Amino acid sequence: MQEEYLKTNSLPEKYIPKNSLRVIQIEPKTKKEVAVFYSKTDVLKKYQMGMTKLNQVSRDEEVYKGFIWKIVGTDGSSIKHD
Repeated sequence: MQEEYLKTNSLPEKYIPKNSLRVIQIEPKTKKEVAVFYSKTDVLKKYQMGMTKLNQVSRDEEVYKGFIWKIVGTDGSSIKHD
């Protein structure tokens, strides 16, 4: 049924606020982006980590859960951590 619908229709694009953050998941060996998350909550749920830990590993550029995590603004600028 879904395939039939998608033959003639398209799904709406995901709304991304202009002032939101992105979390980039980076493969440590190749330094290539593996995935981009449009909310910290998505990362926390998928990888079972806390907000404090995500902020810490992003700030310290540590490998955690097998990846480097980087928090950036939608314009690509790095976020300063308190």
